[in-house]
Amino acid sequence: MAGRLGKPDSTKNAIVHASVHIGEPKEMGGFGLAVDIKVENVDEDVLKAGHEACPYSRALLHGVEVNVSKA
Repeated sequence: MAGRLGKPDSTKNAIVHASVHIGEPKEMGGFGLAVDIKVENVDEDVLKAGHEACPYSRALLHGVEVNVSKA
């Protein structure tokens, strides 16, 4: 995304901190996931564009289709 935004060098010094939390969701049974991602040394526009383009972010935001069938 940095290249698409004309800022190809803006991620050279990026440092990514990520943590994943598994637990019970507040309003339903089962389990839930939470992901915290913090990025240092990155332009805010690049960070936002990367989040919007990320297939994992989009899937979690808009739901994931799950197909279960007998093999």
